[in-house]
Amino acid sequence: GTLNMEPYLTEGDFIRLGFEIIFMIWVFWLSASYVRALITAALRFRLRAFFNHWAILDGINYACFVVFIALRVTIIQEILNNAVEVPVNEYKEVFENVDGRTRNQLTVNFLSILLCIFRFFKYYEFQPRLQIVNKTMAASVVHLYHFMVIFIVIFIGFSAVGYLNFGTSSRDFSTLGYAMMAMFESLFGNFDLGPTIGNGNLAYINNIMGPIFFITWILVSVMVLFNVFVAILMDGYASAKEEGQAEAVKAGKNQPDAVSDDVVQFLLKMVQALDRRSWKYSDTTLLHALKQMDEGIEDPPLPTDKMNKELKKLKSKQEEIQSRIHYLEKMTEDEIADLPFHPFWNRKAVTMDELAHVVPQISKELEGHVDKDEMSEMWQDTFKFVPENDQGNQDAEEGPEVKMEELKSFLAQLVSENAKMRSKLRQ
Repeated sequence: GTLNMEPYLTEGDFIRLGFEIIFMIWVFWLSASYVRALITAALRFRLRAFFNHWAILDGINYACFVVFIALRVTIIQEILNNAVEVPVNEYKEVFENVDGRTRNQLTVNFLSILLCIFRFFKYYEFQPRLQIVNKTMAASVVHLYHFMVIFIVIFIGFSAVGYLNFGTSSRDFSTLGYAMMAMFESLFGNFDLGPTIGNGNLAYINNIMGPIFFITWILVSVMVLFNVFVAILMDGYASAKEEGQAEAVKAGKNQPDAVSDDVVQFLLKMVQALDRRSWKYSDTTLLHALKQMDEGIEDPPLPTDKMNKELKKLKSKQEEIQSRIHYLEKMTEDEIADLPFHPFWNRKAVTMDELAHVVPQISKELEGHVDKDEMSEMWQDTFKFVPENDQGNQDAEEGPEVKMEELKSFLAQLVSENAKMRSKLRQ
């Protein structure tokens, strides 16, 4: 190869120098932004969310750019510190140093460009049609992972077989690395059939094992594995296409937008933005115009009647809720067993058959032994009667309170139930 020991001499060289300076500024700006985002994620304890596959790819690419710039600067520094008048016929050590660093620079350039190609897929995600490849790979990645495990095992196995059987007689299989390269090239048709079935080179070496090895490899790799690989990608493509169609329908479209549609929309927006009629009025002018129009428009009437009805309804519900809360608090102040009367006692019930069975057993025991004065005293202790007009002292009384009308109704109900019970006993 040749070495450029006068990198900046002509006008074109200085133009290249200008682009190199712009490239350096751009790389350091991207690297600084990446480091700042990394520090922010670390301070917020969100490193797991930050380090996705795109962030890792970006970091490696920026690192390659920085290494390339460092190598380029050292090459220029080596040339300037060891200036050589060209042409020269003698060997100098600076040639070897510059050559080694140039080769390293080209290797880093290769990696940088390769990573940039992969990073293009990151920017395809903005467009539904362009991101179909990304979605296809995402839908197929699990199946591809398992497929690659099987393929690598078979590929290395056949390469080892070719190396062991044909390595001593064929340059293509002289090492395991050469054998793997020959097997990979054969997947795409780079082989010589020769006069016999199978690879001609292998058939001349071993006319039995050569054809068997070649035919078996083609059947397993091309006929089976390649078709499985294509089937996995087709299945992932169908899934990605359905997902894109569903997103388009969700957005109210019949199908995803094409790149041409986005370009047309962009041009229309540019034309609209460049139209001087859209610049005629500033935001301040429009704001004053709206305020002036607002002053001339009457305020809409408030639905006062409707609002009052709703307010009254809400107040009645509020009173009902407060009454219920007071009732529940009153009922839960003491245990039921500690009260002489409790409304929930009314939920206790017995059937007439049960009562008819018990009354004959205790009627004889109670007959002639009932003390009316004692029963009257118990009655007075249990119920306290308060006149209807004495509402001021009603809250001051302790214990349950029952009105006279309610008590009379209750006694009448007891008499009626007693008559029914006696009638049933006679039967």
